[in-house]
Amino acid sequence: MSSSRIRLGVLALAVSLLSGCGFQSLYGDRSENNDLAAVEIGLIVDRSGQELHNALLDRINPKGAPARPVYNLVVLLEENLQDLAVRKDESVTRANLQMTANYILYSKADGVVLSEGTSRSTTSFNISTQEYSAIVAEQDARRRGIDLLAQDIELSLALFFRRARAGAGG
Repeated sequence: MSSSRIRLGVLALAVSLLSGCGFQSLYGDRSENNDLAAVEIGLIVDRSGQELHNALLDRINPKGAPARPVYNLVVLLEENLQDLAVRKDESVTRANLQMTANYILYSKADGVVLSEGTSRSTTSFNISTQEYSAIVAEQDARRRGIDLLAQDIELSLALFFRRARAGAGG
C-alpha cells in the first residue's frame, strides 16, 4: 500500500514539474488552437487526392469547413508503386506504395506563403493471385498511406501555428 502511495506521489510531482516548465500537449484541448480550424483545404486531384482531402478535413476541420477561412492549404499528391518481390515467372508478390504530399500554407488575406513542407509515406502490401484480394490489399495500403500523410501534415501545421504564437508572444 505504501508503495502505491509513493508511485502516486512521484506521478503527481512529475505532472506538476511538467506543467511548471510550460509543457503543453500538442494533442490536448484544441479549443485554444483556432488556427487549424481556420484552414481551408484546397481540392486535391485524383481519387487518392480526394481521400487525402477528406482525411485532412476530418483531422484539421472536424466541425466542418471554416465559415471564414484565414489560411489556404494547397496539396500536391504523388504516388509511386514499386515491385518488391518477383518470382522466377516474373509475377510480383509484394509491392510498396510510396506517397508524397507537397503542401503550402498561404495567408488568404495577402497570398503570402506561411509554411511549406513535404510528407511521405510508404506502405507495403501482398499481391495475391486472387484478383479481388490484390485490389483490396492495394486499396488498404493506399488508405493507410493517406492516413499517415494526413496525420503528418496536421502535426506540421499544428507545430507551425504553435511556434508562430510563441514568436508573437502569445
